[in-house]
Amino acid sequence: MKAMKYLFALAGALCATVGASNAQTVAIGGGSSALALEIGQAAVVYEDSLTGPNTACVWSRTTGHLNGGSTMNAKDDRAGVNKTESGNVWVVWGKGGVGGTCAAPVAPYNVYMYTNIDSVLGQRGFFATNAAGVSGFLQNLTLVAADSNPAVPDNILNVNPTAGHTFTDTAGGIPAVVIALLNGSRWNFAGTDIRPEDGVYATFRAETTCNTYIARQPFDNIVRSTLGLGYADGSFVQDDFGASKKFNVFNYAISGNDPYSAKPVPNYTVGVVGAQPIIVAVGPYTSGTNTGVYLAKDIPSYVAAQFFSGVSGRATDLIGPTAPWPVSALVREPLSGTYNTFEYSVINTSKYHTSMDLNNCTGAGAINPMHNLSMNGAQAGPPLYSYRRRVIGTGQMVTQLGNATESDERIGFFFWSAANVGAGSGAANIKYLTLDGVDPLQNAYTTGDLPGSGSPNDPCAGSIINPAPACQPNPAPLTSIVSFAGLNSGDYAAWSALRLVWDPGNAGVNTLLTNLIANAQVLNATQYDFVPLSRLNVWRTHYYMNAININTAANGPNIAGGNDLCNSVAPVLAEQGGDAGGAIVLKKVNSDFCKDYNNPGGLVNVTE
Repeated sequence: MKAMKYLFALAGALCATVGASNAQTVAIGGGSSALALEIGQAAVVYEDSLTGPNTACVWSRTTGHLNGGSTMNAKDDRAGVNKTESGNVWVVWGKGGVGGTCAAPVAPYNVYMYTNIDSVLGQRGFFATNAAGVSGFLQNLTLVAADSNPAVPDNILNVNPTAGHTFTDTAGGIPAVVIALLNGSRWNFAGTDIRPEDGVYATFRAETTCNTYIARQPFDNIVRSTLGLGYADGSFVQDDFGASKKFNVFNYAISGNDPYSAKPVPNYTVGVVGAQPIIVAVGPYTSGTNTGVYLAKDIPSYVAAQFFSGVSGRATDLIGPTAPWPVSALVREPLSGTYNTFEYSVINTSKYHTSMDLNNCTGAGAINPMHNLSMNGAQAGPPLYSYRRRVIGTGQMVTQLGNATESDERIGFFFWSAANVGAGSGAANIKYLTLDGVDPLQNAYTTGDLPGSGSPNDPCAGSIINPAPACQPNPAPLTSIVSFAGLNSGDYAAWSALRLVWDPGNAGVNTLLTNLIANAQVLNATQYDFVPLSRLNVWRTHYYMNAININTAANGPNIAGGNDLCNSVAPVLAEQGGDAGGAIVLKKVNSDFCKDYNNPGGLVNVTE
């Protein structure tokens, strides 16, 4: 009987494959900006592997360049929500069959689209299920000619080109047939740097009444708590720099039924792409007097906790500066994956029990946008005060750090990526710091220049792949510059795993995303934006999410295609539970624990 069931299932799968082979497969989604570049370039590499070098087709557009008459957003069309989200977009497509071109692809061919927003928005974009039982944001993409075929392409993916692949936008732009496939489609995957459980918890915390204690996770024999942030469902978190950037707050579910439609949400799987550090940075880095943050080199985690919770605010609180000038802390939106990783790995840990949103309530709700005085009183130097200020998105964080001046010194944090520190990012005016004496990027900390930023302070830091010959006669691959040794040894606290989330029952999308993860590993061998799975030595312990009724946790069976976490104990468990701020453990240690104690779950329920 089992054999017959297997044969019937196989026959059904074959029929599905045949049907799909005559149609286009569309992978459409969005989320964390930490994945935007890597996944887009991986799509190009995968399509090139199907039809030959430099054959993939690319189009991209930033929201700031969009012309009137064009629409480029995604809608959460659940009754009671009906809000759109927008961000920079790239699209990659294949030429398809014989005779196909970028302008006129021949079926079957693949299409990929990614909207650069944020981890929790990306998760909501995948899980949100409307009253008809249909999940995923509804994509709106209508373009006037100046956007579908712009005179000056945006070339979002053209960062650190790799031999044999072209990441520049295709001449002729995006054809109407591809636009038609995307417009009206539903998101079927998400990019995120926190697990789905952590995304739901971040929303739950944001929507909990200000200063209300809520359970974070069990720790030792007690339940550790954090505080609600006071954003009502349907409200938004806004930036403090006049850019009108905002992050909509709406509830969603990752299991059971959607909170708005009461319809079942989709099944999901989580695929890991790699690990990426979050770096602490200060500005300005082109100081002429060399007395302020220009001289900083390291920040102890306790000092970081004081700066980002508003207790400290002087340059002299950092190691190196000699003048007590005010330094304002820039804080990401509380639903950001970067925020949650940094919050629970460095600031709101079991050691310090504080928060980047400490005292951000007015009694009834959150101060929005955040613009809170740091310290208790004035200090020397103009301006007289330092603040905690809200930024929305990685781009605004890097831009506002880069806009720092000697009279307005700043400290912030963002995930490492070549795309973050390239031309026009403002990174030339930024200096990164070691955290607790550990360098997140290089084997040895030198000037604090961000590789690739083109900082005038280090003429040898202009190219992220091959340093200038004058600095290194025989240019070496990026491994000689960015090794991530501190992260991969388990000594650097602030890092997160890059992940894709999708429904494994969607066979076509499952194939495409699995291949994107695989090709991202190959691509990263020459770019080093993250630690690929083949070299990753560490993982984070997972924990129970009792406040949101997600009460199972395991470190899971694998992250690299094999049972490399708990590889010797049955039954094989799926990775689950929150891990933002989970303790860092060597994968080998976790595997040995499973074997030594016959425990398939591994080391769980531990925080930093």
